[in-house]
Amino acid sequence: TTTTTTTETTGDISRIRTTLEELRQSHATDGNPESIQRILAILRNDLGKRGDITFHTLLHTGIGKTVNKLAKHENTTVRKAAIPILHKWKKIDQSTPDDVKAAAVALVVKAAAAGTTNAAVGPGGGAGAVATTSNGMPKTPIHKAAAVTSPPPVTPANNDMIDLTDSPPPPSKVQR
Repeated sequence: TTTTTTTETTGDISRIRTTLEELRQSHATDGNPESIQRILAILRNDLGKRGDITFHTLLHTGIGKTVNKLAKHENTTVRKAAIPILHKWKKIDQSTPDDVKAAAVALVVKAAAAGTTNAAVGPGGGAGAVATTSNGMPKTPIHKAAAVTSPPPVTPANNDMIDLTDSPPPPSKVQR
C-alpha cells in the first residue's frame, strides 16, 4: 500500500477545489454544459472515490464550502452528485475526536499565521509532510505534533477558516 501524506492530499484537494470553483464560475457566466460534465467527473471520480480525506484536509482546504455550493447548484445532477460526498465528510467530522479536531485547528491557524497555504504544518512547526495511518490519523502522536489547546474563538476574521459547511446565517427576525 502507498502511504499518503497529509501534504500530498491537501495539495490535491486544494487543486480540485480551485478547479471546481473555476468550473462553477464558468458555468454561471456562460452556461457552458461542458463545465457541468467536468464538475460531475470531478465529484464522482476525484472526490467521491477518495479514501484519504481527513478532518485536517477538510479544514485546511475548505473543499466542503465548494462542494456545499455545488449541493445547491441549479443542475439536479450536480446536486445529486455533491450531496453524498457531503454526507461522507460529515461522518468524518463526527467521528474525529475533539482533541484531534483541536490539534488540526491549531495546525491550520499556525499555518495561516505563518502565511503557509495548502500545506500541512509538520511537527517541527514548518511546512512538511505528515505521514498518516490507514485511518487518516497522523503517525506522529498528537501531543508531539502540536500542543492540544482549545481552538481559538470564532471571530468574523477567522470564521471562513474553520467553517466546513458554508451554511448561510439563519434568517433575521427583524420586523420591517
